[in-house]
Amino acid sequence: MKKIIATALIVLSISMLGGCTGKNTNQTSTNITGTPEAITEPTTTPLDSDTTEDNQQPVISTLYPAYKIIAGEKKYGFIDKTGSFVIEPVFSFATDFSDERAVVSNLENGNFTDKVIDLSGNVIFDKDYDVEAFHNQVAIISDKETYKKGYIDINGNIIVEPKYNIATDFDDNGKAFVLTESGKYELIDMKGTTVESIDLGDNVSFVIDYKDGYVIYSDANTMNVGVIKVNGETILEPNYREITYLGNDLFGVKEVSTDPYTTPDSSPSAIFDKTGKQITEYIYYDLTTFNNGYASATDSTSTYFIGLDGKVATNMPKLDGRGTLILLDDMIKADIDKDLLYLTPDNKILWQNDTTRLLSSDIKIQSVKLKPNKYVLVYYPVVDGLQDDAVESKINDQLKQIFVDNRKDLKEEEYLSVEDTFTAELKNNLLIIKRSGYDYNFGAAHGMPIKDYYHIDINTGDFYSLDDLFKKDSDYVTKLNDIILEKINKAAEDPNSMIFVDSFETINDNQFFTVTDNSLIIYFYPYEIAAYAAGFPEFEIPFDEINDMIDTNGAFWNSFQK
Repeated sequence: MKKIIATALIVLSISMLGGCTGKNTNQTSTNITGTPEAITEPTTTPLDSDTTEDNQQPVISTLYPAYKIIAGEKKYGFIDKTGSFVIEPVFSFATDFSDERAVVSNLENGNFTDKVIDLSGNVIFDKDYDVEAFHNQVAIISDKETYKKGYIDINGNIIVEPKYNIATDFDDNGKAFVLTESGKYELIDMKGTTVESIDLGDNVSFVIDYKDGYVIYSDANTMNVGVIKVNGETILEPNYREITYLGNDLFGVKEVSTDPYTTPDSSPSAIFDKTGKQITEYIYYDLTTFNNGYASATDSTSTYFIGLDGKVATNMPKLDGRGTLILLDDMIKADIDKDLLYLTPDNKILWQNDTTRLLSSDIKIQSVKLKPNKYVLVYYPVVDGLQDDAVESKINDQLKQIFVDNRKDLKEEEYLSVEDTFTAELKNNLLIIKRSGYDYNFGAAHGMPIKDYYHIDINTGDFYSLDDLFKKDSDYVTKLNDIILEKINKAAEDPNSMIFVDSFETINDNQFFTVTDNSLIIYFYPYEIAAYAAGFPEFEIPFDEINDMIDTNGAFWNSFQK
């Protein structure tokens, strides 16, 4: 189960959802997190509520996960068909409801804790296991220490203790496919009783997935992927790079490629049927499983539905951008370029996350999307509400140049994946924009993360450098070098330290830094002074240690200290 959690900010954060904003009139610090571009004021179109037979009391048939940004983190709750939160957003992660149950998680002491809730928000299951989404009224649980898998029912009862190395969802016939501790494949019933022992043969190296009687596996000799039925019947020979069971006896298949610039993410899929017959060309990217008769796919510019015949569903919405669409009964869940929204099949928006946030009672920031190709996604800040229009334009022009100029002309054939976003913090008159991102060249062992801070005076529009913090005649470089070197030497004493010994010589003219209320933070990019796995090594230097060199009468200092 994938869990995604937003980067935590230091001080009070403003929600990213419409209708939930914050005001700051006492010059305290306020943060916002940049998120995907969305319609600022979407049209809310309530869908018909389910009712009881007397047509008086509304009945909640299901709820839908949605989020707000609270204290710098994306917090999930659940909305109804009117777009109103029924279960408040307090969770770090939430699945869709299935079997009237949802799995929610929170990050506690560095670890996620899963719970199962019902449509009223009541906790059904709260034990120290990882929990997957419910299917046929049963969910897979995993022991966090042994990673063994078992099952619970919708009442939170453990019906099969965690003891399997591999376990799949129960199918419509009440059978699940498991790998026992002794290395045997079996079909079991919902009591954990072995229904059938399965011999997949020596060519099966690893079972990737099992659903509806189909086993997707990797070949022991080539490591390519194929499909067989549990009775040994071959559906697809192991000649493919990746195979996904889409449901409805259909498979999404990706070809093996020797091109070093071709990754699974950049490879198109074709659809094959249960006889192994190819029914579409290799044209679909980001292909999802079928739900209510539709799957979604993308091309270079759009996300759209396809039907069970493998053809584009022209009667359904097509959205600009890259992501996924899921048909949930009479509404559509769309996750497009990291923007979550719900809409009707006739394209009326029920709910979507907002992107305009208040930094103070007057100042707000809009997150604007740049997407020159399907592999590049940039969100850049636009400031609004400053007293001086010329200063506002000056700031926005420079921010756009920083975020956009090196990204706007990127082409798909450059084989570069880009994800850029930002956070914003207002400390009195100092606006601190943190640009975060990740660049990945296809075929590389890993990408390069991005973390850049920009310190901007909202009264003058000036972008401050490290030099602006210190007196002009001070030898602050030597002082900072000495402090950093001492900290590096101390860190290197740890046998697990990733610092490169003797790698640091001096800070430079464009040194990466940021400020807090009480400290200066100097940081370095991966590989500068430490291994890639060390991330961005940073060194906090209290202002008290360098106070004699700080220009306390300077514009930079006074922008956030007075």
